[in-house]
Amino acid sequence: MLTGDNEGTAKAVSSKIGIDKYYASLLPEDKVKILDRLFDISEHVAMVGDGVNDAPALARSNLGIAMGSAGSDVAIETADIALMHDDISKVNYLINLSKRTMSIVRQNFSVSILIKWFICNRCCDWTCFIMDGCCFWRYGINSCCDIECFKDRKSRLNILYCFY
Repeated sequence: MLTGDNEGTAKAVSSKIGIDKYYASLLPEDKVKILDRLFDISEHVAMVGDGVNDAPALARSNLGIAMGSAGSDVAIETADIALMHDDISKVNYLINLSKRTMSIVRQNFSVSILIKWFICNRCCDWTCFIMDGCCFWRYGINSCCDIECFKDRKSRLNILYCFY
């Protein structure tokens, strides 16, 4: 945990949320230096922040997540994702949602390529042209079904996706 708060506050918060290691009384450039050290250890680093002082670290990380309702405009603009509620426990849900989304993308791609390969190797060019349309509709139907599933969960977590 990286925080600009004092040692006492950092210790109390980290013990409450179950974090073993924390850094307190940090300036924005200190947070970026710590992230740089983490990049030496790991290829992927995510950062969750809510204030102006977190913006440089959010920008430096592979994945910046801003806590939306209490977060500053700078942090929300800098982050890749903005959680619309200030509930850090929703980050785990966000990770599971992104894994499921990527699974659906891989499934759509694999089935589409398999269908096109099978049909095009066995039929004429017109059939391939028609199968392109069928694969397109398969993408759409599969994605829409999953979007409907996520709509039920929307009341629990509102996520603003920002991809640049």
